[in-house]
Amino acid sequence: MLVPGRRLFVLLAALCGLLLAAGASATTISFEGIGANRSSVSQDFGDGGGLDLSYATVGGGSLLAYNAGYSVAPGVVYAECASCVGQITLAPNAGVSLTLDSISFAAWGPNRNTSFTVFNEDFSEVLYSQGFSLSAITQRSVGVSSGDAIHIQWGPNAYGVGITQIEVSMVSTPLAAPEPSLALLLAPAGLMALRRIRARA
Repeated sequence: MLVPGRRLFVLLAALCGLLLAAGASATTISFEGIGANRSSVSQDFGDGGGLDLSYATVGGGSLLAYNAGYSVAPGVVYAECASCVGQITLAPNAGVSLTLDSISFAAWGPNRNTSFTVFNEDFSEVLYSQGFSLSAITQRSVGVSSGDAIHIQWGPNAYGVGITQIEVSMVSTPLAAPEPSLALLLAPAGLMALRRIRARA
């Protein structure tokens, strides 16, 4: 059985462990069945669970659109203009960091060439970039982590190649709060020492 001083120490140590522990969760953002063919993707689609998504095109055209019939893909987000670059932004909520685990692409027709780039929040840094060819659906591993928003851009033909699924892991970081003071961390040891002195007296 634990003596009272040790009980307090164990309790405070467990509390510190809970404060330092980060809760992790994985999310799959699937674009299956989100609307009518060629309808614009809603700017609030995929929001929640600590993540905010937004959709755009670069180089003209309208917002990103939805299609249910790319190859064998169940649902695809693509750009409605042939020369546009598609863009999906993933922004974690405060106190959350994200890891972009993978992106699944689908092709409209065989032998499509595309590339995708992941940018940091202000587009000042390329976090990941890859070019490839596909004829149906392919999943590309990424593994980029950030506590700020990241932007996925693909193209230049984001009409013939779309995104069907994005896999993201998120970690909550509750200790963005003030760190415990040294006095708080040393308090259990001080209490134990005080009890020992009293026991000897």
